[in-house]
Amino acid sequence: MPTVPKSITVVAGVKSQGPRAAPACELYLSRWFRMSRAFAEARGAWYVLTVHHGLLDPQEVIVPYSEGRGTIRQDWVDKALDQLLAATKEGDSLLLLIRERQSKRLVEPLRAAGRLIDSPLEGLTLDEQAVWLEERLHQAGIEPPGSRQRLDEEKQARRERRAARRAKGQAETETSEPPNSDVELL
Repeated sequence: MPTVPKSITVVAGVKSQGPRAAPACELYLSRWFRMSRAFAEARGAWYVLTVHHGLLDPQEVIVPYSEGRGTIRQDWVDKALDQLLAATKEGDSLLLLIRERQSKRLVEPLRAAGRLIDSPLEGLTLDEQAVWLEERLHQAGIEPPGSRQRLDEEKQARRERRAARRAKGQAETETSEPPNSDVELL
């Protein structure tokens, strides 16, 4: 029985990262990455592609690192290509939400290997990419991360968590034993 081709989204890792080890899907902090992640998750299977690690499962825990900004080295291209080919099969669709300097080196070899490639952000500025992602998220009924409504919801959730912690702390204080009455307070 033939297997059904997969549709996979590949999202670029970014410079803005959290301070400690985390799953790849949580390490990156930029609004662009969060929108790309939301879009990728809505589509199904996805990976993170970094200059430092290559192709990562979003749940793979990694430590923060310095994302390279220079020329893409051939050894990185070879590694990324091998990883993408191992994660996919002929006929699979790859939606690349990665830097143009990365996609230029990967698209043709992937197509030659029978992968169907879409690189919709290629040639767009960061602002245009954000607009493209926001439009796709709205079409999918998803509130883009970093939108005013979403920020307000996140702020309210943080307030509620703090209030719950305070209430829990007060409840624990009230149930603990009273201080030693033999001690004179000055």
